[in-house]
Amino acid sequence: MLNQIYTPKLRNLLFVLSLFLLGNLQAQQSHSTCNHCQKLKHKRHQQQSEGYSKTLNIDYNDRSDTVDILHYDIDFRYISFNPGSVTAATTLHFAPKMNNVGHLTMDLLGLTVDSVKMGGPPLSYTYNGLHLVASFGTALNINDTAMLTVYYRGTPQPDAMWGGFYFQNGYGYNLGVGFSANPHVFGRVWYPCFDNFVERATYTFTITTPNTKTSHCNGILMSNVVNGSERTMVWQMNSPIPSYLTCVAAADYSTIHQTFSGLNGSIPVDLVAVPSDTNNVKNSFVNLSQALAAYEYWFGAYRWDKIGYSMVPFNAGAMEHATNIAYPISFANGSLTYESITMHELSHHWWGDLATCETAEDMWINEGMASYCEHLFAEYHYGRAQYLTDVKNNHYDVLQNAHGAEGGYLAVSGVPHQYTYGDHVYKKGAAMAHNLRWYLGDSLFRSGMTAVLDSFGFNSLNSSQMRDHLTATTGVDMTDFFNDWIFNGGFSHFELDTFTITPSTGLWDVSVQVQQKLKGAPAFHQNTPLQFTFYDEQGNRAEERASVSGEFDQVLFSLPFEPTVIIINEGHLLNQARKDVNKTFYTMGNSPISYVNLPGFNVTSIGDSAWLHAEYHPVAPDPFVNNLHNYQISNSRFWTVTGVWDTSFNAEFRIEPSASLDADLMAATGFDSLILLWRPNPMTDWQEHPNYGKFVFGGFGYLRPYTLLKGDYALGNGQMGLGTIETAFPSDLLSMRVFPNPATTNINIEIDLREATELAFELYDLSGRLVLSMPSAKYPAGPQQLGLLLGDLSAGTYLLELKDARGLLLGVEKVVVR
Repeated sequence: MLNQIYTPKLRNLLFVLSLFLLGNLQAQQSHSTCNHCQKLKHKRHQQQSEGYSKTLNIDYNDRSDTVDILHYDIDFRYISFNPGSVTAATTLHFAPKMNNVGHLTMDLLGLTVDSVKMGGPPLSYTYNGLHLVASFGTALNINDTAMLTVYYRGTPQPDAMWGGFYFQNGYGYNLGVGFSANPHVFGRVWYPCFDNFVERATYTFTITTPNTKTSHCNGILMSNVVNGSERTMVWQMNSPIPSYLTCVAAADYSTIHQTFSGLNGSIPVDLVAVPSDTNNVKNSFVNLSQALAAYEYWFGAYRWDKIGYSMVPFNAGAMEHATNIAYPISFANGSLTYESITMHELSHHWWGDLATCETAEDMWINEGMASYCEHLFAEYHYGRAQYLTDVKNNHYDVLQNAHGAEGGYLAVSGVPHQYTYGDHVYKKGAAMAHNLRWYLGDSLFRSGMTAVLDSFGFNSLNSSQMRDHLTATTGVDMTDFFNDWIFNGGFSHFELDTFTITPSTGLWDVSVQVQQKLKGAPAFHQNTPLQFTFYDEQGNRAEERASVSGEFDQVLFSLPFEPTVIIINEGHLLNQARKDVNKTFYTMGNSPISYVNLPGFNVTSIGDSAWLHAEYHPVAPDPFVNNLHNYQISNSRFWTVTGVWDTSFNAEFRIEPSASLDADLMAATGFDSLILLWRPNPMTDWQEHPNYGKFVFGGFGYLRPYTLLKGDYALGNGQMGLGTIETAFPSDLLSMRVFPNPATTNINIEIDLREATELAFELYDLSGRLVLSMPSAKYPAGPQQLGLLLGDLSAGTYLLELKDARGLLLGVEKVVVR
């Protein structure tokens, strides 16, 4: 399920409108859009549900230990669309699981009950608008079966936040969950039921509408009969599903019939929309068969009677009703902008619909796995590089934002009710599925997860059961994985501590000591598999895998060459508390590197090419061993830059202090005492970087190393000695001023030069991306003024950098665009 108007299933109305403007994006951009849609669903839940949880049925699973609901016959004898209302009868086929059962308690929300019968005269009942309790004339026992029919009418209601039943613009449809409800399952808004995650039954739906409309439900169409002004359609759902996955959608629909080839044979596909939308739907769903192939590859055959999507006028997300997904019309706009949402919902037919979380506290099994399936589709259809981009974008969002938005570093199992549809469930759940794949390896991940679905298909599942079944079927003990990543919050962080290299009869014995640090986690992780990558200057490369435990651990390798670079987790096979990037450079100039909080990366000299690996560590760096200068080092973060390059390569970048992230260094003196610390490797002590500048202007500033050195970088406090304080501009620039500031359409740049100088002006956003520039030109001595049109720049803060002919920075001004 993807919603948010959590996601990760609002911003505000402007954000929602911005999504519609993305309709012309190309297919290659589609992978990132799912997060937007998830935010639509999740933000509404997150913003509105805090402090508001309407408890409708506190013992919602207990009744399933007493009575087994076998089948529902739901007869909507008529749906009126203006105003919206129904006249209905639902028959429950059930069997007691214990003796002396004298009543049946059903969930039914806010409708009018006319009578309750069991084949004879009406039964006595009580109904409080939430629970309908019908008393039998004769108690039932084990091995008895019975049928009870409830006759009712009224207007099924939407949830106060998200979900429920809607009548809109000639459509009548439901979304199977309710964000304000406890439990979130929301079948009770349109028929009497056991409304929980564990009770499964088969269904017959008989839906009568005006004859111009068609209705679409779970399962296979059995009949479609027009009788005068009315149309009655009967749908049969032969696979048992919980109440929240049942559905009806009725409108002036037309059906696009397709057929896909699956592992178990031909699968009918129904794409349902009003006639004017069908061409757009075909174009937006063009890659659906690729998703089916991807998910069957990873998790086994599609096990349902059909694939179905019904377009509805709901713009806040989709809902994974089994075989008949409710999908927003606005997302099926003819482009692939919202493609990942389509694939997310299809994947629920493995995770969520087929195997369903036992309680909402394990919603990551539904939504985290479905979010990860978006990445698997991207890998299958668009390639491994796109997969890793999506995995990184998702995980880095979690690292940066989830704990702040949801009150701490939560475990994905046991998430509190108000965050059922939050970032820990969707996004961290997806990140943990990526980790699970790495722990098991691709082959065992495929076979193990398929075995879980084979055993728990059409049933409920909790995290402990998943752990035990994976352990039994793969032969890999998953206890540590689930303890470290599923049942506890936070993240581990692994870094190189020390290493020794010893030649040994044509080989090189490499001993690597790994240090583990924690980010929000309660204990050091155990038996964590890591990827180790080794390089030398001649281009040799080797990969090894080894597991580590505790704060410090040592692993041994034998290599056919002497490595000069050792990287842990270079391929991002494990989502840990670290951001990283690889990049190869071929030319001079500005070349932003993503993810690692090093904006303004500028190659100032290069020979043939250079390969760089950079890491951002959101944990405390190692302390000084011998702090001769009484420096203070950051307690929150540091960076690593390494790679393979020759002496012709050099680059500059910015390290920007943050009032929040670097509060330990800036609280007392701000920028004044900040220094840049560096060490060539973890086996040496920290020192001040030998060649850097510090720029301070207004309330903003940054440090810029002019020489790119391999090693670790950290912010500190102390007396600046080796670098040069750049509070006044150097060289021939006497002054620089920008006005108006803030600006809207253009700025004026006023400079005063000591002598004629060749200058270039470049405008960067705060991520380090070059957004505007003026060509390099020779400017005369003295004061002068230039103009720069801002074009259609988005509102925000930018940095205007002035450089000389050598590419050296002469001055910086902060520019605010409104």
